[in-house]
Amino acid sequence: MRFQLTSLFIDKDGNNLLGTLPSELCDLTFLKRIDLDENQIHGTIPEKIGRCKNLEVLDLDNNAIMGSLPNSIYDIGSLSILDIDNNDMTGTISRDIGNFHNLKFLSLFKNNFSGTIPFSIGKKLKELQYAYFDHNDFTGKVPVSICKNRLYEGSDETDTGKKLKLTTADCEENISCIEGCCLCY
Repeated sequence: MRFQLTSLFIDKDGNNLLGTLPSELCDLTFLKRIDLDENQIHGTIPEKIGRCKNLEVLDLDNNAIMGSLPNSIYDIGSLSILDIDNNDMTGTISRDIGNFHNLKFLSLFKNNFSGTIPFSIGKKLKELQYAYFDHNDFTGKVPVSICKNRLYEGSDETDTGKKLKLTTADCEENISCIEGCCLCY
């Protein structure tokens, strides 16, 4: 009998794991969950991360990860949670983020991302419920396509087909928000 590792999850946050994410991690193609939040992981997300085609959860928040999101990450169509907040990540978010058709939770806050928030987030991510963009260097406007998916209080998801419950952005600084669409920080 052959076993396949499907989860890399360190129980209890903040185990003070120190080091980088090895590129060999991406050879575990059946991996469904990488949950290493609140540690001391530094370096970049491996370019080969896109080989983890079954990955549903990538939770690396509260570490010291830097660099930009590797292009191959957008090949992971099964991703439902991308939680990379509170790191030192830079660069722009590709419009290919729209490839995450199952994404429900997107947390990018407290990084150094720049550029505009891609229109494809609202246009293609119909399952998205939570999106956090604040405390970055984004410019422009939160796309109207995101706001159109907003489920307002008193609305019913089954009636409207809308699922987005919360969006946050830095409205006072570089980015503007359509009133009522997102919480401003």
